[in-house]
Amino acid sequence: MGTAIVWTVLAPIFFFVPTNIDSAYERFISLIAIAWLAAMSWLLIRRGKRQLFIRQ
Repeated sequence: MGTAIVWTVLAPIFFFVPTNIDSAYERFISLIAIAWLAAMSWLLIRRGKRQLFIRQ
């Protein structure tokens, strides 16, 4: 949830960033999205493993 809040606050600023640092800022915002995706993936894998052990 924290990454969503940070991304929501920082993403609109992208349109006001000077062109010379535009790509660096875009990569920074992308890292936040990747962090969210990694966290959700880890949680889903962990939950799936727990379900697998319960069924056996």
